[in-house]
Amino acid sequence: MRPARSGPSTLRFRLVHAVVVVPLMLSVLLVACSGPNEDSEPTATAPAQEPTQAPDSGATATATAAPPTPTSTPEPTSTTAPTGTATSEPRPTATPPPQPTATQGTTATTEPAQQALPSGGAEVRILGKPISEIVQGNNEGEVLYAITPVGISRSRNGGGSWTASGDNQEGEVIVSLNNADVLYAGDEGGCARGGTDTPLVRSTDGGQTWETFPRGVGVRPLLIEAGMSSTVIGTTCQLVISVNGGQDFSPLPGERGFDAYAAASADPDGLSERIAVISVSEGGTSRLWWLDLSSVEPRDGGDVVDFYALGAVARRWDRMVVATSTGVGVSDDDGESWTWSRDGLEDVTYSVNPLDEPIPDDEGGQPFGFSTVVLHPGDPNQMWIGGELGAFHSSDGGQTWTRLGDASAIDSIVVSTATDRVFVSSDDGTRAWTIDGR
Repeated sequence: MRPARSGPSTLRFRLVHAVVVVPLMLSVLLVACSGPNEDSEPTATAPAQEPTQAPDSGATATATAAPPTPTSTPEPTSTTAPTGTATSEPRPTATPPPQPTATQGTTATTEPAQQALPSGGAEVRILGKPISEIVQGNNEGEVLYAITPVGISRSRNGGGSWTASGDNQEGEVIVSLNNADVLYAGDEGGCARGGTDTPLVRSTDGGQTWETFPRGVGVRPLLIEAGMSSTVIGTTCQLVISVNGGQDFSPLPGERGFDAYAAASADPDGLSERIAVISVSEGGTSRLWWLDLSSVEPRDGGDVVDFYALGAVARRWDRMVVATSTGVGVSDDDGESWTWSRDGLEDVTYSVNPLDEPIPDDEGGQPFGFSTVVLHPGDPNQMWIGGELGAFHSSDGGQTWTRLGDASAIDSIVVSTATDRVFVSSDDGTRAWTIDGR
C-alpha cells in the first residue's frame, strides 16, 4: 500500500499480479515457467462464497525456479471451477466478470538448485513480460501473485513456477490475511486533489473471476480478513470498514483533516484487536495511531507517533516498524518506546525533524519518505523498506541499512521463505535477491 508521489495527501495506486512464467537469463536465471493451454481456460462464473482452499483452474507451468531448495513442485492442474465451504454471502449487484484470457505457455528448462543470484539481483519476467508488481499471498510467501502487462499470474511455490490466473484489475490489489484465494482491488479518487474513483471488486478463486460491489466505488482496500462475512478495512481518504465483504461501508474514527493511507495488523493470519493506521494532513504531518477493534464500536485508540511526510508501517506480533522521512523506528512494546536509526539512510532521509526545525537547503524538495515496510516472517531482525529513492535491507533489527539495487521508485517488496527470495518491484521491473541481500 503506497501513497502517490505527487504530494503528501495523494496516494499512488498500483495494479497487481501477472500471467505466466518463462525462462529468464539461463546463465543466472531466477524463474522460468509456462502457462495454461488455450483449451483449458477457467470458467468465468462469479463466485458467491469464499473457499477455504481452491486450486487454480487451467494448465500449470512445468518449469521451476532456481532457489536454494532441493526441489520445487509444480502447481496442481484443475479442470473444474473451485467450490467454497463457507456460507454464501448476499450477492452484490454486479455485471458478469470477464473471462480471463489464457496465454499459451512453453516448457522451460529447469535450472539447477542452489543456483546463486548475480550481484545486484536477477531480473524476473513471465513469458518474457516484465512484472509490474508482486503481491504476497500468504505469510511465508509460498503463494505469490504477479502483475504483467497481459494479466495476473499466481505461484504456489514462492515464484518457482507460475499459472495464468486472470485479467488485471484497476486500483490497489491486496490478498486476504487468512485466505490466499481471496483478493480485492479498488482505488480512491485522489482525496483533496480530485480524481476518478474506481469500483471495488473481489475474487474468491485466486483472481480468475471478479465480482463488483457498487457501494464500494472509491474504496482502496488496506486489510482483509476473509470468512463467512468478510471484514474489509479500506480508505476513501477517510478510513472505512465493511463487515459484509464489501457490500456496505461505514466510516471509522479518525481525526478530521487527515487522510488514511496505510494500515497494519500484528497477526499475520488475521486482524488483530488493534490496527496500526497512518494518516496524513494536507500540511504534510502524518500520524501513526491505533484503530481499536476490541469493542462493539471501533474507536480511535490514540496517537503513537507523529512524523513529517509520508511513511509506512509493518507489525508482526510484538514488533512494530515505522519508516519515515527522518529514519526508521522500531518498537517492541506497541509504540511505548522506540529505537530510531538512519545509519545507511543518510542520503534518503532528512537530517532534522521538519516538524521541529527548518529543512536544510540542500535537502529541500527531495522525495524523502517510504511507502512500504516488510518484516521477515521468522526473523524479526530482518526487514526491508522501500520508497521513491529505492529499497533498503537491515539484518540487525533496523540499526543499519544497505541499499538493494538502484534508486528506482519502489512499488512493492515481497519476501518468500519458501525460496529464500526477496522480490523488489520498481519502475524498472522486478528483481530478486536472496534474503541475506545478495
